[in-house]
Amino acid sequence: MPLNRWFPVALLAGAMVACSPATSDKADVQDSDADPCVASPGAAGCPCTWLNSACDSGFCIETQDGERCAALCSSACSADSKCTTASGPGANAIYICVPKYARLCNPCDHNGACEAPGNGGARCVDFGDDAFFCGASCEVNEDCPAAYVCQQSLDVSGQTSKQCVPAMGATCPCSPYAIQQKLSATCYASFPGAKCKGLRSCLPAGAPDAPPGGGLSVCLADAPTAEVCDDQKDNDCNGETDEGCPTLPRPDNVFVTEVFACSDNVDDAYGEWIELRNSGSTPMPLAGVTVKTYKHGVWMIPLDSTLTIPPDSYYVIGASTNKLFNGGVDVAAQWQNLTLDDVGDTIELWFEGKVSEQAIYTVAQCGKSQQLGPGCYPAGYMCWCTGDPMSPGAANHACPKP
Repeated sequence: MPLNRWFPVALLAGAMVACSPATSDKADVQDSDADPCVASPGAAGCPCTWLNSACDSGFCIETQDGERCAALCSSACSADSKCTTASGPGANAIYICVPKYARLCNPCDHNGACEAPGNGGARCVDFGDDAFFCGASCEVNEDCPAAYVCQQSLDVSGQTSKQCVPAMGATCPCSPYAIQQKLSATCYASFPGAKCKGLRSCLPAGAPDAPPGGGLSVCLADAPTAEVCDDQKDNDCNGETDEGCPTLPRPDNVFVTEVFACSDNVDDAYGEWIELRNSGSTPMPLAGVTVKTYKHGVWMIPLDSTLTIPPDSYYVIGASTNKLFNGGVDVAAQWQNLTLDDVGDTIELWFEGKVSEQAIYTVAQCGKSQQLGPGCYPAGYMCWCTGDPMSPGAANHACPKP
């Protein structure tokens, strides 16, 4: 099939010349004899680091040993390789040798991670608790490389097909490329009374949790603990997340309606505030809502907070609840580690890992707020105007039409 960009593939076996980067700055005759890539750096099998122009064939592809120059199909490809079209239609087509077992045994999490030019039918095979690894499409054992067998295998999507897998139930080895990329896949580790989700990774020698000499790690999973609310993890390994935790209403009807980012008579460290409006018909608890600015910080309203906005009402959160310091504004909750930028910023409200509101305010006029005109929900640039007068905790006036 035509290929404009090459995906990771296995070593081109006999179709490529095994070579490695030069280890000496002197490209003398002795070096050339030891490493043909010194004399011919663009030859098939030589390192190319994703530069097609570095290869005599014009194609730099990923292999199990890293990026290497591809071999043209000017002669027969090796038994472990096949000839395929690389680019160009008809008479202009260029053909190169690619391996049949492109990503065999790479850790994976979806079928697409296993497909490559030499084996489009490769699937991400389910090895049970041991993790998921790439197979290679086959019909009989002879279609597989040595130490592999062809058998019906269940893939990550729940479908079955014939795939090459390690014989005798052996563990998939990590290729140099998989180690270089630190590829990983989901696995499950057994603990007394629980089975916990973790990762098996291809790691270089000396890396934390790597086996001696590098390779595939054991299943790295945290031991089960009591469930922690709002961390979106299955802490007790029972297949459920945050079970038994209080259910909080989603703040889908809460909007940022006024922003005061620059004061002309009090310190901004005390005077900044944001007005929130509940446009819905039911009370909206704010516990667990995270307020985030693109430039200056993140603050999550504590999970035990009782802060609730009544229906069709406004609340103000800010840098200080002390009216003596904040300019006399009635601030319902004082934030931490959050500041507002005088020249404009984006404010987001997050809940359970998702954005529920985004408001973009422009350059602030010191001493005046930026406010959202009535009915402009969700916000847009054309709905914002200078708050003159300001109205923290109350309905805003209509913005003039642009």
